[in-house]
Amino acid sequence: MLLSEMRVRNYRTIGAEQTLRLPSGTTLVGPNNSGKTNLLKAVGLFFTGYDNSEGYRRAVDLTFGAGSQQTSLVATFAADGHATDPEILNLLDELHAIIGTTRDSDSFNVNLYFTGANNTAVYRVFGNAKVSDQTDRPNYSRKQKQLVELLLGQFRVHYVPSAKSIDNLYTDLLLPFLAEAAYRAIEPQLDAVEVELKAVATSLNGELSKVGLGSITSEFHLDTSAPSRTLAGFHLMVSDPGNTPLHEKGQGIQSTALFASFAWITQREKQAGFTPIWLIEEPESYLHPELTKAVHEMLNNLSTESLVIATTHSLAFVPVDVQRVQGVDLDKGRTIISTFARHSDATLRIRQSLGVQFADYYNLGRTNIFVEGPSDEDLIRWASEILDPAHTRFPLVHESLIQDFGGVKQLEGFLRATFDPIRRERAVVSVFDGDEAGVKSRQALQGFFGQKNVDFKPNEHFVSVRNGYAIEGLFPDLDIETLHETVGGWFDTYSVDSAGELEPFRVKDSRKADFIRALKILNEGEDDETWAYRWVPFLEAIEAALEKQLATLGLTP
Repeated sequence: MLLSEMRVRNYRTIGAEQTLRLPSGTTLVGPNNSGKTNLLKAVGLFFTGYDNSEGYRRAVDLTFGAGSQQTSLVATFAADGHATDPEILNLLDELHAIIGTTRDSDSFNVNLYFTGANNTAVYRVFGNAKVSDQTDRPNYSRKQKQLVELLLGQFRVHYVPSAKSIDNLYTDLLLPFLAEAAYRAIEPQLDAVEVELKAVATSLNGELSKVGLGSITSEFHLDTSAPSRTLAGFHLMVSDPGNTPLHEKGQGIQSTALFASFAWITQREKQAGFTPIWLIEEPESYLHPELTKAVHEMLNNLSTESLVIATTHSLAFVPVDVQRVQGVDLDKGRTIISTFARHSDATLRIRQSLGVQFADYYNLGRTNIFVEGPSDEDLIRWASEILDPAHTRFPLVHESLIQDFGGVKQLEGFLRATFDPIRRERAVVSVFDGDEAGVKSRQALQGFFGQKNVDFKPNEHFVSVRNGYAIEGLFPDLDIETLHETVGGWFDTYSVDSAGELEPFRVKDSRKADFIRALKILNEGEDDETWAYRWVPFLEAIEAALEKQLATLGLTP
């Protein structure tokens, strides 16, 4: 069976019913103390069974102020080809028959709530459905319990807290005594145990290698220094490159090795016929950037083999697929779950809590000029320095980070993906050449953003250079004509119209740097700005656009 949804009501900070979407797993994002851990624990609580092994107590776990209401956990399951699915569905059909209904799909709900002073766990397949014939009630109850136990028995739930758990105390205190008693029985099989440990290490090393950490290897050994230490003394040795026990490594390596073992545990449980569920709190704890990327990839791989429900405060662990992200907030003391339309929305609350903006991930400045290629950046810097050496005429242009994208299609792609969130945080002006490629990309972006109701206005969000020309067309036509007469071999195309006016031209890529250098030399020694009659309005347009955007953002020009 597949767990596709969990609805939680009146559990700790969760008052009104909240829904976790779970068919492909989910990552919960939100501020501290908003209820993310409570949602993980609610999922785990559902699978504790009739014995309430997690120790639910109404006095502690019922939402404050809920009065006589009950904690309710409603799980939705769907058949997914598991070996026990036919038996579960047959039992479901028998329950339908007893109450006079018919199953119309392979999906069904199971409700858990707690009653009485002893906090007795009660599971209901049909909620408030009643059995009219009293003689059928014992049979209905028996089959319902059989279905629930069969269903719960299919799953294995692992809760991985962000801090140390009681398992550490169990390992340090109780396990050595149990190991000494067990040693006498397993001593003849120690060689076989070593073989199995080698297989486990091979699996862990494979997981590390798949995510680019092949230089980190591991191996297990039995500690046979004393019988009482054999089972208590499994040593996970990690080489990075020094070969030392795991507990002697930094927290980052320890956490990474732990996550690498989850795939092996999952494989073993699936081979035994179980469905693993991982409830993981803040996997980013103790990880530096390199290991964060690797562990994120491990969890992505793990989610293809099991159900992974995680919480995070790290941007690196927020899935790009927003269907696998849910927001958690606290409203008047109650946990509220929300969904997101875009990945940038999902990461917004994390960025706000960290004081990090979307634009920070691209190292953008307060003001920015995006250009198609390096020649655009070079010429804008050169012209602004020549025309304004004191930095008083075009101060925002001088201040700006000028970012070239290696081509107009790359600039177009970046703007499609990022312009909407970036424009809310930074002043950004994009510069498009007036040639065919620049016009095509600029028009495509105007149509794209128009459909999304995102402003993308000329001389505010973008500036176009001379119509029909690349940025070199801002120089006087006479300069272009002079260069054609002297170094005509630099040109791919060159022409004038019937009136002798220069038409759009194209310079060979291999000569473009020489061409731009020659244009600079022709004009750097000029005493007036006659040569700059196109450059001045171009730079003024960029300056004015940046100033307007800063005003919109509430920033001082």
